[in-house]
Amino acid sequence: MFPIRLTIVFILVLFQLSIYSSFVALDLYSGEWRTNYSLGIKFVSIIICWLLSIVAGSAQHDRRDALLLRLALLLSVVADYLLCLLELLVPGIAFFVAVQLVYAYRHSRGFKWRPLEGVALLFVFVVSVIIFSFVGPLLARAGIFWLGLIYVISLSLSVWMAIGTLWRGHYPMATALKIMIALFLFFISDLFVTLYYFLPPDETTVFVTQVLASDGTTANLPNEPGQHLVDISWTIKSILGAIIWRFYLPAQFLLALSAFHPSTLLSIFKFLQKGEGYVRRLSIATILIVILMLFVAFLTVYFYSGNWLNDFSMSARLRSVTLIFLSAGSGYSGDEWV
Repeated sequence: MFPIRLTIVFILVLFQLSIYSSFVALDLYSGEWRTNYSLGIKFVSIIICWLLSIVAGSAQHDRRDALLLRLALLLSVVADYLLCLLELLVPGIAFFVAVQLVYAYRHSRGFKWRPLEGVALLFVFVVSVIIFSFVGPLLARAGIFWLGLIYVISLSLSVWMAIGTLWRGHYPMATALKIMIALFLFFISDLFVTLYYFLPPDETTVFVTQVLASDGTTANLPNEPGQHLVDISWTIKSILGAIIWRFYLPAQFLLALSAFHPSTLLSIFKFLQKGEGYVRRLSIATILIVILMLFVAFLTVYFYSGNWLNDFSMSARLRSVTLIFLSAGSGYSGDEWV
C-alpha cells in the first residue's frame, strides 16, 4: 500500500474519531440528536466510512470483498440520507434491507454447514424472535409490519453470517472479530431505532441537565448579566435518540476498517511497532488520541453555544461548556456548580 494512502487512512481515522466525540458532546449538550449540525456531521461520518473502503486499494482481502463492502457502505449512505436527513421511513428501511443482504453475502465466504453454524443460527433466531415479539406490535401499529419483518430477517441473516466469519477461515481472526462486533452493534442500534420511532409518545422526564442561556434582559447569575440556567429535560424518546448513533457509527466504522488486512492497519502506526519503548509510545499515542477527542468535543459545544446563546462572553461560554459535563457526570444539579 502506497505511503500516501496510509497517510489518508490515518487522517480519515482521526477525523472519524473527532466527529464521533463531536456529536456525542453536542447531543449531550443540547438534549436533541436531530439538530442540523449533529445530523450533518453524522451523515459525513458515514461518507467517511465509504471513503475508507475506497482508499483501501490493494490492502483489501480480494476484489470481490472490496466491491461488496463498497456497495454496502454506498447503500448505507443512501439509506441514511433517506432515513436520517429526509425522514423517509419506508425507503430508508428498504435500502437498509439491501445493506444487510450485501453484508450477509460478503461475510458468507467459506460457508458450509457444520455444528457451529447451527449453534450460531439458533442463538440469532431465539434472540430475534424474542425481540420481535416486543417490537412487532409497534411496527404493526405504524403500518410497516411486513417491511419490518423483512428487515429483521435480513439483519438476523447478516448477524449469523458475521458470527460465522470466526471459524470459516476466509478472514484473519482480527478482521473476523471486527465484523462480528460490528454486526452486534448494528443489531443493538437498530433496536433503539425501532423503539425511538415507534414507541408511544411519553413526555415523562427521566433526568435533567442544565446549560447557561441568555435573553439579554435579566441577570440572575453573579457577574454575568442577562444569563440564566436552562433545564434540558431528557425523556425516554430523547435518550433513545441519543443512544442510536453511539452504536451505529462504531458498527459502520469497524466494517469499513475490516476492508484492511490487519498487517496494513498496523503498518499505519509504524512508530508503535514492538521494540524498545513500545509500551511508552503506545501509551503516549493513546493519551494523545483521547485528548484530541475531548478537545474536539469541548470545541464543538463551545462554538455551538456561541451560536445558540447569543452574545455570551468567553467566560460564560466556557462555563456553559464545563457545566454540562459536570452536571451530566455527577449527581449535582447545574446551579450547584455556578
